[in-house]
Amino acid sequence: MKILFIIILLSLTICIYAQNNTRWIDCKNVYINGKAFPDTENNFSRVRDKDLKLLLTADGAYNRATNPAGLHIDFKTNSNNIHVKWSLDQLRVEGYTNINTQGGLDLYMWDKNYWKFLGNASPFYPNLDNQIQIVDENYFTLYKNQEHLYSLNLPTHENVTALEIGIDEDASFEVVKNLEKPIFIYGTSITHGACASRPGLNWPAQVRYRTGENVINWGFGGSGRLEKVATDIICQTDPKIMVLEPFANMPTEFAKERLIYFYTKFREGHPVTPIVFIEQQPIIHITTTQKEPIKKNIIMRELFKEWSISDKNIYKIKSEDTYSDQYTSDTIHPNDIGMSIMADNFIKVYKKIIK
Repeated sequence: MKILFIIILLSLTICIYAQNNTRWIDCKNVYINGKAFPDTENNFSRVRDKDLKLLLTADGAYNRATNPAGLHIDFKTNSNNIHVKWSLDQLRVEGYTNINTQGGLDLYMWDKNYWKFLGNASPFYPNLDNQIQIVDENYFTLYKNQEHLYSLNLPTHENVTALEIGIDEDASFEVVKNLEKPIFIYGTSITHGACASRPGLNWPAQVRYRTGENVINWGFGGSGRLEKVATDIICQTDPKIMVLEPFANMPTEFAKERLIYFYTKFREGHPVTPIVFIEQQPIIHITTTQKEPIKKNIIMRELFKEWSISDKNIYKIKSEDTYSDQYTSDTIHPNDIGMSIMADNFIKVYKKIIK
């Protein structure tokens, strides 16, 4: 009994020592990559307050615009231990996502020539305040005492109210900004991240890690219908490549009008910027609504055929080149394999664009 007490006491002492020797970096004002506009009032939000108000006038489902999908903090440190401490405004259990992607974070490290996944921090339901150690020096021996570049992905589907990164007390810490012109991806829940198993596996994040490009994720679960206000906001940005995936939620009767408005408006300020249109994925299990994706894809193809006569900077990913229902969680939203297929097929187009 005495030996057990000593072991417990030693364990508590080691734990307290580790906590006391951890320096916490408050990310409230740290530069966060992945934003269309860096000057958001809430540092953990994808949108500015004025843009959110405009988007909500078009569709109440744009309340997901404040979810930090696609936001990531890139930093250099020589710390042998990395912790994260974060708070959420809520933690929902939704039918088509999981806790990891809903309110969790994951961490990557640049390892010579690729981004290596190190681990994730999953919230303990129903806790809104969580703290987890992702990198432990006891399991990090190959990379110990070396400076590395890291990328911490924020949660996909819940709002973050506070975030701190914990490193060794005497370790260095430098935030890395990506100021390159981005690949701007606008779309639905498929782009937002449903149903990847964690934030770093949604297809825009996979594109970022596999190409090294700066990527903006403006996917909005339940919306992303390419309304006029959304187009007007997007046209204020200056992307390297513009990508559209709006068809799953866009009403068929508005498809032609909204596509024409976007194309005309965007081309006024971005005459040669490549645009990639992603057709709607087939919905295999509902034969009655399958007619609507077909109609929307036909509209897209007709407009694309017309525009491509004079515009050689537009590209299209066909419906059959997205993913099949076999690689979804619910026959609609792609799972990790479906997300990889989406990324694969976009990267094929990306390589044509940059060659």
